[in-house]
Amino acid sequence: MAANVKRDIFWRIALAYVAMVLFGVALVWKIFSIQVVHGNYYRGLADSLTTGYKSISAERGNIFSADGKLLAT
Repeated sequence: MAANVKRDIFWRIALAYVAMVLFGVALVWKIFSIQVVHGNYYRGLADSLTTGYKSISAERGNIFSADGKLLAT
């Protein structure tokens, strides 16, 4: 009976080990797929969604209110 219990424990540990290895392989494959296989698509998508910043020089002079009245010079 003790050998049977040890064998059951061994198979459970072996099954958990195989499941973790398969999960790791699937994770590495997905990373490889995103980086190499579909990389150009995602880089293009990121470039189209990125906000660009441009310098705009400030105009010096008068400050007007919303209704057009002069507030400060």
